[in-house]
Amino acid sequence: MAGAGSRRRGGAAVGAFGRRLGRAGDEVEAGVRQGGEIDFDAEIFADGEEDLGEAGLPGEFALMLAGGDRRSIGQADIVARRLVERPELLGDLWACLGDADGVVRMRAADALEKFSRVCPAAFNIHKADLLTRAFDDGSAEVRWHLIAIVSRIEMDRREAAAFCRYLEDCLRNDPSRIVKVTALQAAKDLVATHKPLEDRFRKMLAFAQASPWPSVAARARRIGAAPTKR
Repeated sequence: MAGAGSRRRGGAAVGAFGRRLGRAGDEVEAGVRQGGEIDFDAEIFADGEEDLGEAGLPGEFALMLAGGDRRSIGQADIVARRLVERPELLGDLWACLGDADGVVRMRAADALEKFSRVCPAAFNIHKADLLTRAFDDGSAEVRWHLIAIVSRIEMDRREAAAFCRYLEDCLRNDPSRIVKVTALQAAKDLVATHKPLEDRFRKMLAFAQASPWPSVAARARRIGAAPTKR
């Protein structure tokens, strides 16, 4: 069992994680459903020093993430916290993306995406699978989390161009409005480091602003009104 000193160090790490996410503002999503949409809320992780036990030992993540249905994120937040404490367990959580249980896959993707906000470089080892969408199981929930993760990893010019084309296809053709919004946000973030893609992004933004989907149009207006980083 983890000692008190370990728990105190873990609590400090979790608190720092929560504070960093808090600064992310409404650019991140909490995975909380309200009327079929995502409630964008940066206060995902409350600061604190609760005992996370032995969560995250090999094989434990899938058990923690199982149960219930897609309307709940279950213990995904706790799993994300433990990964911050013990990033060497990334491979164990990554393996959950291939679990036979769709609920486990969805929650694993959620926890991984939250972890990627503070440790994006940790995903470089999984870059090939991310860029080829090897773990896209056809569900919107997994897809929007993986899109967000990919938007944070390092890409060369060719990889970024291919990813941006995929994002445009998601924006135009994916049946999920949450995927559409995530794709648009990811394209905005991508352009910050890949300026040659700005023309494509501007076309995506114009399409989204004129789209019939209120949540997509609203996000496009917010992005269009935000100052451009130079």
